[in-house]
Amino acid sequence: MKKIHFLWVVLFVMLVQQARGAETSVVIERPGAGNSPTRVSFGIWMVDITSIDSAQQDFSAEVAVVLRWKDPRLAHTGTGIVRYPLEQVWHPRMAIVNETNSVGRKFPELVEVERDGRVTYRQRYAGAFSQALRLRSVRSTNVSASVRRRSVSG
Repeated sequence: MKKIHFLWVVLFVMLVQQARGAETSVVIERPGAGNSPTRVSFGIWMVDITSIDSAQQDFSAEVAVVLRWKDPRLAHTGTGIVRYPLEQVWHPRMAIVNETNSVGRKFPELVEVERDGRVTYRQRYAGAFSQALRLRSVRSTNVSASVRRRSVSG
């Protein structure tokens, strides 16, 4: 009876260790680690704002993000680009801090690598974002616009 309990305990410990191993991600060293910083360029665009809720202090939108960097270890001799799952390559850790639980990713989590090792990550986030909104009402009688024109000779 003691052997059976011992085997169950050993089996349970092995399953817990295996589950923990599946949860921990592999840390991939960044390109040029220890030599120089890895230069990352990025672009963020507000594609669309679909709603604004001033009472809840949030808005729904689609946001496009593009990150680019160079990783010479991924350079290849093929033609065109090679795609890798994001978790298989080093990538800058990016977080949108004001996203809510409803924000989803529209594109697969992939990077595209050019022949020389230039890496591009593209993602489009859609959902609700929290933000302290400083909205004030504007009466149409207070709004004015003007157009000035100037003649240009030449």
